[in-house]
Amino acid sequence: MRLRPCYTFKDPERKNFEFRFLDGDLDEDGVRDFLASLCVYGGDRGWTGTISEAIPLLIERDSQVMGGGLAVIDDPIEFYPACCSGLEDWRDWFDALKGEGPQWLGGHEPDQWLEIVGEHAQIHSESAESHEVLKVDLLTLKLALEQAERELVEAVGRIHEVAQAVLPQHADKLISRITGWFDVKMPVA
Repeated sequence: MRLRPCYTFKDPERKNFEFRFLDGDLDEDGVRDFLASLCVYGGDRGWTGTISEAIPLLIERDSQVMGGGLAVIDDPIEFYPACCSGLEDWRDWFDALKGEGPQWLGGHEPDQWLEIVGEHAQIHSESAESHEVLKVDLLTLKLALEQAERELVEAVGRIHEVAQAVLPQHADKLISRITGWFDVKMPVA
């Protein structure tokens, strides 16, 4: 089982939303798409500018939400974050792991939640058509969460590298905003 950090991206050509993963493999186009999605979620509808245009907009924001979260991948099962899930809430999975009750993972169609039952976690995805449950042991869930956190840290590292190349005077402020908005704890150098 794998948990993959992801966000919703609206493809301007196809006019639909799709999930994009966040990890250390982000290239410059991936960073641009992520920043564009932040701009769109922040109210700049239809924004299709450049990285150098996005950064100044984003560093002025105190708060930010964004569709996404953690996708559950366990072949053949794939649960993607539901409509009301936000990348900013991805750490809620850790609360559920601590046994702090069933944790709603957002959404309506499908509804998704995580609960601890004995030594296992049950991840539920329920829609009008089906109710699927993925059962995993707690150690597997803990390791998957730790890997998801590493992937987010790597993604933020890549965003910083690209921002540093494009607008070095604003790169650190952008990363400070992103890590604050999405509760990403970067390693101390």
